[in-house]
Order: sequence, then C-alpha cells, then structure tokens
Amino acid sequence: MRRSLAWIAATLALALIAGCSGQPASQPQPGTNTAPKTQSDPAQGNSGRMVDTSKFKKDRPVKIHWASFWAGSPWMAAMGEHLQQEFAKYPNVTFTYSDGQNKKEKLIADIEDAANKNPDLIIVTAGDAESPRDVVATAVKKGIPVVALQKVINGDEVTAKVFADDVQIGKEQAKSVVEALTKKNGLPKGTYALMTAVAGSSLTNSRLKAYKEVLDQYPDIKKVADQTNINTRDQARSVMEDLIQRNQNIDVVLGMIDEEAMGAALAVRDAKKVGQYLIVGANAQSEVLQLIKTNEVYNSYWVPDAVDKGVAIAMQILQGEPVPFTTIVDGQMVDKTNVDQALNPKCFVYRGPEHKAHSKQADGC
Repeated sequence: MRRSLAWIAATLALALIAGCSGQPASQPQPGTNTAPKTQSDPAQGNSGRMVDTSKFKKDRPVKIHWASFWAGSPWMAAMGEHLQQEFAKYPNVTFTYSDGQNKKEKLIADIEDAANKNPDLIIVTAGDAESPRDVVATAVKKGIPVVALQKVINGDEVTAKVFADDVQIGKEQAKSVVEALTKKNGLPKGTYALMTAVAGSSLTNSRLKAYKEVLDQYPDIKKVADQTNINTRDQARSVMEDLIQRNQNIDVVLGMIDEEAMGAALAVRDAKKVGQYLIVGANAQSEVLQLIKTNEVYNSYWVPDAVDKGVAIAMQILQGEPVPFTTIVDGQMVDKTNVDQALNPKCFVYRGPEHKAHSKQADGC
C-alpha cells in the first residue's frame, strides 16, 4: 500500500512506497516505446553510446533513491512530485529522496549516505557538474547504477545522463532578448538587466556562456545591470524594486529562471509600470504563463524536467536492458502566441498540485 504524503521541502529523507491503493496496476514495460533519442553529450562529447546494464538486472522489488541538490525550490519540488507520480506506476519500487539544501557538501553526503544503504539505483540532480563525481564513482564501484537527471555530471562515472541542454536553453532566451529589443526599438539595440541563479551551478555557467555567445554579436545591445545568485521571487522582487527606484534605462529583464521573472513582474506591477519592461524567464511555471497572458511577462522557455525519460531509463537499467549513455530532452519557448496551448491541460501535463509547473507536452498538441 502506498502512503500518500504531500511533497514539501525536506531536510530528512522521506520514504515513499510507490504502489497503488487497492489492486496494483500492471507494471509498465519500460522497454516499449520509451527509449529516448540519444544525442551528443555537450559536457563530454560522447555521442550515441549505449550502456550494457545486464549486471544491474533485478528480479525482485527494488529501492530507488533521488538525491536532489535543492528539493525545496519550487521547480525542483514540482519535479519531486513528478518523480513520485511516475514511480507510483511501478508497484515493485520503493522510492526515497534527500534534499541537499542548496549545498554541495550536503548533496555529496546525501549520495554517500544513500549508497551506504545499498539501494538498487540512485538518481542524482546536482547543482554543479563536477563536485559529485568522486562520490558517484564510489557508488558505481559498489555496484549501484547512478542516473544523472536534469543536470549534467561530468565524466563517465555515471551510468546514464538524462537532461535538458542549458546551453541551448540559454541561446533561446538570448535570441528572444534580441527579438524583443528589435520589436521595441526597430533594430537589435537597447538595454537589458540580467538576473542569474545559483552562482557556480552548471545551469548558471551554461546559460551565461550561451547569453554571451548570442548577445556579443549585437554591439548595440548593452547590459546595464547584473544581479547574481537570485534564487527566489522575493529576492528578484527586491532587486527589481531597486532598479526601478534608480530609474535605470532598462528595456528587457532577462531572468535565468521563472522565479526571477515572477519577482521582477510583481515589482513592475507594484510600481504601476506594466509594459515598460519586457521580462524573459525560463521554466514555464503556471503563474508566469498567466503573466504572459496579461502582458506582464514577455516569454518563458519551457524546460522539461526529464522525469518521464529518466524514470523509463532507470527501470530499463534495473531490467538489464541497454540504455543510451546520454539523452537530451527538448523544450519550447512559450509566448503570447502559444500560451493558451501551454496552459491547456490536454497539451501540457500538470506537474504538482502545489507548485503548478509543467513537465511534458502531450501527443498531438
């Protein structure tokens, strides 16, 4: 019997038995129509390599642990809800998780602690691509497969990588800044303020690289403010309030994540300056999508959490089936032209009753 628990920001690992009340549902066949397309790995250059996982095959109930860098963030908490929902489809899976609380050392300790409990598989969503490598390698040497989910972990120590390409996401965001400024000023010229997420994280480093690559091509587009390590909407709101009070000439606010876009939009609304700033975000959280409809946010890049494919690959590993070493999941820009579709529950699967983010696009939408 599965215990029903609300997904909250946790400081301790919480066991969730992923079954169904009443008669268990038939176990999905992970090898059927679920093998994702493989692409080159931007972190290491691996391309199309398949991994032999026969040594990890289990013919018994299994334990899977998710080590999250920051389970308390809204987007990651919604991702946790999605993991819980997907593993609930497998009555032979016991699912647990831990929260690294936005600290590298805590995540490493969590992975080490999980490995000492001998789970059958560990899923890691890391904050940066380098620091977990040694502890992941130790787990794999003990015979525990490790899947890097949503965020890249460098090297070949992990068993498989399933993630959204933050460089590509950053390029799409930067291109939308150029588009917004061109629409507003007639030419690709103007100013923007940048808000970045967790300093030093793989997400931040990758997207900054992409912003520079795209925006450096336009000498008339100037960055006039750069606020780092803005991780919550309250922080972003305070930063934007300060920028408004200083009366800086800003055309676009580029938020690396939707919490920044949301905070900036709330500050602009409070100042009664809606329409003066074009605000760009990423994650396509439902609250931000609603602000796109009211012209308070210009766009938001939908970043898939990769859970569907990650869970399918995890289950393939535990069935001893070959899996791609690298799987990259694609996202989509959401703006005024397609926001109604994005908010349509038939087209986007609602992820998490509390956090209201989106996880995947359904067929036919």
